[in-house]
Amino acid sequence: MYILIGMLILIVVAGFRSSSVGTDTNNYVYIFKSINIYNIGKGSTSLEYLYVILNKIAYLFSEDYISLLISIAIITIYFDIKVISKLSDNLWLSIFLYITLGGYVFFFNGARQAIAVAIFGMAILQIINKNLKWYIFWVFIAALFHKTAILMFPFYFFNFKKFSLKRSVTIGFIFTVLFMFFSIVLNFFSDQISKEYLVYENRNASGAYILTVFYFINTIFLIYLKNTISILYLKKYSFCLNLCVFQTLIYIVVQITGIDINLIRLASYFQLGFILIYPIIFKEFKIFKDIFPRLLFLGVHILFYYVYLGKMSNLVPYTFNPILNF
Repeated sequence: MYILIGMLILIVVAGFRSSSVGTDTNNYVYIFKSINIYNIGKGSTSLEYLYVILNKIAYLFSEDYISLLISIAIITIYFDIKVISKLSDNLWLSIFLYITLGGYVFFFNGARQAIAVAIFGMAILQIINKNLKWYIFWVFIAALFHKTAILMFPFYFFNFKKFSLKRSVTIGFIFTVLFMFFSIVLNFFSDQISKEYLVYENRNASGAYILTVFYFINTIFLIYLKNTISILYLKKYSFCLNLCVFQTLIYIVVQITGIDINLIRLASYFQLGFILIYPIIFKEFKIFKDIFPRLLFLGVHILFYYVYLGKMSNLVPYTFNPILNF
């Protein structure tokens, strides 16, 4: 019951917001109206198939964009919370991190990709279950909401259960080379995908320095703690740590190469790492049984969230959809 109430609150806050909340929200409202008023179908748009269908279904409930935002919120939050509840050792701490680290408000802007990220969480479950067929299925479904999910296909074959610093450095080097020769890499994909992402190479928008530093320090700390984790939780900790490292490497590589900052959104596919790893730490270290370390942890993340809301993508001030007349 508490989980359902919590999910309902998150859905209401996201679905009842004005189109001014979130830089990209107005774009999605425009797409919503274009798809339905001008009857744009899959053949006349580069939008992913399932996202077009979602817009058409939402329009059946209301011609106002509130139906679209609620639909996006329901899908994203359902899959996010479902995966977190299956994997977390402390559900409420993970939900707290899901909110304060920006996982929740991510779909206030990158709606299509946020849906893909949430569905990809189901694919991560299949890595743990060693079920390749279902992994491919969930990645395919995610890609029908945002094409970047296709890039996640090779990760099934990565050994997430063992962490190696040497391997992480090697992967970081490979990421750097790929991002430096981004336009060449895109030649291996379809013309449609290449056209969409070549714009990022030329635009060179910058930022997210605070996020990069935050995740870098966080990851170094987590790597340092690895050797102190008990055998009982070591495999799960290593799995989460690998996700954390992938996320942080994308932040670092984007900063090093100077490529458009929006490509940092790819890091969201690995956001579960930080959401799931701290519940393990809370169980493993007695210090977190005391009130002061817990309050310090909460305070740091609330401060981070405060800065995140103030700096990122027009998330504040929050205003309601005018149709509600509040």
